[in-house]
Amino acid sequence: ALETPSWGQIDLRAQYVKAFGGANVEFFADIFNVLNSQDPVRNQDLVAGRGATAFGDPIQWVQPRRAFLGARFRF
Repeated sequence: ALETPSWGQIDLRAQYVKAFGGANVEFFADIFNVLNSQDPVRNQDLVAGRGATAFGDPIQWVQPRRAFLGARFRF
């Protein structure tokens, strides 16, 4: 039997909203996978494997840490 590994990640968002008359300006920063844990989230489930990947080997991982900065104008 094959059990898919458990995993988790921490994401953060900081946001600042400023009102200007009838409009809002929003500035934000998103950070995904803060701890940069790049653990496998899926293992090879084919008994014969595939190519150089044997049964039970990891084939999909958590994406590495990444950050986004942005602004939004709403009226």
